[in-house]
Amino acid sequence: MPPILALFLCFIFCIGLYIRDIKNESDVSVALWVPTFWMMLCSSRSLDLWFTPRRDIAIGEGGSIDRIFLITLITITSLVLYQRKVDWHKIYRGNAWILILYVYMLISIIWTESPLISLKRWFRTLGDLMVVMVILTESNPLKAIVTVYKRCFILLIPLSVVLIKYFRQYGTLEPKHFAHNFWVGVTTHKNSLGLLAMLAALLFLWNIIQKDKRGKIIAIVYLIMIAYLLNGDGYSRSSTSLILLVIIVALYFFLGKYKSKPERLVPIIVATFVIVLVTNVSLEIIVGRPVDELISITIGKDPTLTGRTLLWQDLIALGRRHFFLGYGYGGFWTPPIMQYLKEVNDGIHSWRLFSTCL
Repeated sequence: MPPILALFLCFIFCIGLYIRDIKNESDVSVALWVPTFWMMLCSSRSLDLWFTPRRDIAIGEGGSIDRIFLITLITITSLVLYQRKVDWHKIYRGNAWILILYVYMLISIIWTESPLISLKRWFRTLGDLMVVMVILTESNPLKAIVTVYKRCFILLIPLSVVLIKYFRQYGTLEPKHFAHNFWVGVTTHKNSLGLLAMLAALLFLWNIIQKDKRGKIIAIVYLIMIAYLLNGDGYSRSSTSLILLVIIVALYFFLGKYKSKPERLVPIIVATFVIVLVTNVSLEIIVGRPVDELISITIGKDPTLTGRTLLWQDLIALGRRHFFLGYGYGGFWTPPIMQYLKEVNDGIHSWRLFSTCL
């Protein structure tokens, strides 16, 4: 199939599902599309990277398209919140600690090494809070949350499949220290794609087990696409996401048995903790390796998480330089520190992850 045709059919498929969703979810407001677009951006990649997929955007600066897009969404969000009849005093009173945290984050910009970068990051985080307020001020906040996630996954999952299969320059990433390209789909890293697919799997599995029969066939179709993304091509398989997905689903059904009598969980949790502790100590004495390292080796992973633990040592050392006040909000991942870490950890494959996600 020609790539353009595949992309066109993907968009037609998603538009059809959006029209169906709007008809079925008539009790959520149109304003909920603002958090949806915000979440789509957070779940994928910078808008500037869509137009220049191999260009590195300056850390902390972003691109002009991103700035215009985010400012537009924040402005619309402000108008939506202004027009809604909300008891703001009650909201402030019930979330005082969150507001105190934001005030402290703003004050901490004073002692950052790059105040302008930190201020930009603070305003973006403030946008996160405003978007959350749009969701919480809906008539049914829980349904609004589910709707936002569902609308994100409706587009991002099939688009990831199309990009990986037909637009390799967008859907794959050429790693510096590996021979095979990684699947990234709409995201910037294979781990981010794994996280996106795992969250989508949880949502569509939840849809299937509900009594409402609407959308079950669509959910199955999406689960097939998600399984394709999680399995990868052998080199892009997201083992961590697969394991977490299994654990979460198992915990859901296990805890469901104790829903009426949660007090029975206490001895089970204590026994599990003791067993894990004794097992970990015993294996470290007998085998010389703790449980986490043995699990990593069993699933074919590097016990050092492919060099990440080596990077953590340098990060801890940098953190100790500003032990009491820290680096200030958004003041740690700045160009000088990133350049320093790149020089001392040149062989770590996750370097591209840090440089792209920030």
